[in-house]
Amino acid sequence: MTMDSTGPVNSNDAVDSNDAGDSSGAAFWATTWTDYLCPWAYLGRRQTQWIRDQGVPVAIRAYELHPEIPPEGRTIRPGGSYDRLLDQLRAQSLEAGIEFEKPVRTPNTRSSLELLELIHRDQPDRSLPFDDAIAAAHWIHGRPIDDSAVLEAIADDAGVDEQVMKRWKRGEGAPLVDAGRSQAIDLDVAATPSWRVGELTISGIHHDEQFQRWIGRLIKRQSR
Repeated sequence: MTMDSTGPVNSNDAVDSNDAGDSSGAAFWATTWTDYLCPWAYLGRRQTQWIRDQGVPVAIRAYELHPEIPPEGRTIRPGGSYDRLLDQLRAQSLEAGIEFEKPVRTPNTRSSLELLELIHRDQPDRSLPFDDAIAAAHWIHGRPIDDSAVLEAIADDAGVDEQVMKRWKRGEGAPLVDAGRSQAIDLDVAATPSWRVGELTISGIHHDEQFQRWIGRLIKRQSR
C-alpha cells in the first residue's frame, strides 16, 4: 500500500523513549500510540508488527485523538468527505491484503482507551490480545466498541483480569489516559499512529520502505 506521509519525524534527546513504555526486562523497546477511531492508526498496525518482527518489544499506549466525540458517538454522513476517504482507504487496504470494513459511525473511544491504559499498567502481557481484538471489532466486524458490554466481552476473551476490570469500572483509567497523552506530547507525538524508538518519534503513516529504513538504522545502532 502506498500512502503519503502524514506527520513529522522528530528527535527529542531530552526524553528517553523507554519512559513511555514497559521494558518487560528488555534493554531496548518501542512504544506506539493509538486511538481506535483513527483509520490511519488501524492501517499503521502493520508497521508496528514489522517492529515486533525485528525482535523489538512494542508497548501499546492510548492517545485520545478526538475527545470532542460525544458519548453516543457520531454517525458518518454518507457521501461526506470522511465517508469518501474511508472508501479510498478500504480499496487500498483490500488491495494490500488488509481486512477493512467501512464503519457507519465513529465511536467515542474514551472507555476503550482507559481500559487499554489500565491493562498496560497492570497486566501488560494482555495488551496485545486486547489491542488486536478492539481494532478488529471496529474496523472489521463493525461492533460498537463504546458499548460497555462489548468492551467487557472483548476484555474477557483477551484474558484481562477481573481486578483490572473492576478498576476500569471505578474510573481508574481516566487519569492514566490524560497523563499518558501529556507525556506523549512531550515526546513530540502529534497524531495517531505514532511510534517512539530510541531517540526517534515518528508520527503518521509513512511509506514502508522509509519507515523500515529509519527503524532499521536504530535497531542496528543498538545492537552494536
